[in-house]
Amino acid sequence: MKIIFIILMLFSSFSYANSVSEISSNSLDSFLQDEIIDGDKLKVYKKKLSKFIEKFKGAQLAIADVNGMVCDFCARGIEKTFKKDINVKNVDVDLDSGTVMIIYPSSVDIDVEDIKQKILMNGQNVLKVKIFGI
Repeated sequence: MKIIFIILMLFSSFSYANSVSEISSNSLDSFLQDEIIDGDKLKVYKKKLSKFIEKFKGAQLAIADVNGMVCDFCARGIEKTFKKDINVKNVDVDLDSGTVMIIYPSSVDIDVEDIKQKILMNGQNVLKVKIFGI
């Protein structure tokens, strides 16, 4: 019985690891590729990212790597904060990967410090923010 449990745990760990992609380039195309490029890395689920950005061609995407998000309450607080910003077109908070994806119009100058401050006001720490054109 213990052997079956261990095998199941190993298989599920392997499956989970394969569903998360490391992101490391300022080119959005590299987010959607399977290869890992040298530089800063952010965890993002490729299918979720593709679906999230599909209606926002020509906009900008900010992805924040957040430390300390452990519950749905944390995630919803961050989401509400960004939805109050008139410049934000869409926001997605992913507890599993610890990322916040925010879509802005191309006409807006994204203020990374503002993103960090909004997340900090909700009790979380931002490790890094990357901005991409869609």
